[in-house]
Amino acid sequence: MGRQPEEFAGAGVWLLPNPSGLNRAFTLTTLTGHYLELRLTL
Repeated sequence: MGRQPEEFAGAGVWLLPNPSGLNRAFTLTTLTGHYLELRLTL
């Protein structure tokens, strides 16, 4: 999860969990943490 070391067509790549309610592998705290990391980087 998070920023990936590889680029795609010159763009940075982020791997984020699906925020769907069907995705029970992540808690709300974990989900928001990943999206906050992206937001703070942008």
